[in-house]
Amino acid sequence: MTRRQKANILLVISLILCLSVAPWKDSDVLIGFFFHVFFAMTIGAAADWFAVTSLFKRPLGISWHTDIIAENRDKIVIMARDMVQNEFFTVQWLKEILIHYPLSERLRSYLISDKMVVCSVMNEVLGLFLSIIDKSKIYQFLLSAVHKEIGQISWSLYIAQAMDIFLKSPDKEKIVTLLSKAAERFLTHQVTQEEIGDLYEAVWQEYKKKGWLRGLLSGTVEDAKDKSIKIVQMEIVKLATSLRDPESEIGKTLAHQYVKIMEKLRNDEKYRKQVDDMISGKLQCLIQNDGETVLTMLYEKKEETIKAYIVNTLWKEALAYVENEKTSQYINQWVWEESPKYIPYIQKAAGQVTVEVLRAYDGEKMAQGAEKSIDHEVQLIRINGTLCGGILGGLFYIAKTVGGYFL
Repeated sequence: MTRRQKANILLVISLILCLSVAPWKDSDVLIGFFFHVFFAMTIGAAADWFAVTSLFKRPLGISWHTDIIAENRDKIVIMARDMVQNEFFTVQWLKEILIHYPLSERLRSYLISDKMVVCSVMNEVLGLFLSIIDKSKIYQFLLSAVHKEIGQISWSLYIAQAMDIFLKSPDKEKIVTLLSKAAERFLTHQVTQEEIGDLYEAVWQEYKKKGWLRGLLSGTVEDAKDKSIKIVQMEIVKLATSLRDPESEIGKTLAHQYVKIMEKLRNDEKYRKQVDDMISGKLQCLIQNDGETVLTMLYEKKEETIKAYIVNTLWKEALAYVENEKTSQYINQWVWEESPKYIPYIQKAAGQVTVEVLRAYDGEKMAQGAEKSIDHEVQLIRINGTLCGGILGGLFYIAKTVGGYFL
């Protein structure tokens, strides 16, 4: 049972009991006492019902000094604004918030929990930034830095390191096998066969000019051209196949040359400089001639990937900044020192928000909302008024009765 229902029941019971004992109120002192108690309860309950209802509505259609909330809507809005600004958002309260809830912790929590939102905002801002800047200048700046850095890199040492890693790699045999098969496919290709034939023909023509047995061998060898080419091709294929066998002659030769080159790249300063200068020169030439074109094509093709990388990097940097003890203390200290300048703006903004929210309600809706919010409390006023009225009615009757005996 709600308090409203309890208050209404008390009002009805008080009225019924009052009317029930009214005819005999002067016949007996006890009945007179109960009549005054019930009468005072009825008056108190009715008066409080009228008073409480007058806050939100027009009881019994009476418009004089009733419907108070609706009639004073504008005053209530201003009062709420002043209360929020001056009593709720006080300077001391706002400073205590900054102490107990430091901004660095709030930023850290926000960056982690709402990463997608933060990155989405960053992506939009970055897209706007990239749309208005001159990318050509950025390309030139990057290329200039790369051009300078290329000449400082020891390419020979990197090559030697890569070669050493290859020797120790568990997949070395697999890679050698793949290279050997690739060589076989190349050598058995039709174009390769034609090239061998052309080379064979060229060598034979040259031999006929200089060779002392050319007349004797001319007919025999030229007639066996196809067979000779096939033999040459088979031998070359065997040579490619032997790459897989580290114990083969070519395998040993290549392994020896491989180690020799690796050692020269590490220890021979002159050779190293030649390699470094050659690679640096080729790359610098490529950058100078085609660098901007390559970067433009790369950016257009990978724009979203590049933007995502930049945004993710910025997010990581921001998170690292607020997680760092020194920088987080700096943020909190700066907010604490600067807050007095901005607290009045916060107070004014909070008051303005209150006004905007309340002005969305007309007087009737505001009264309905207020009644719904505090109905539990105002109905208790009615109950207390009814009970207090009964107690006072009884006390007054006792005082009157006792006083009558002494007068």
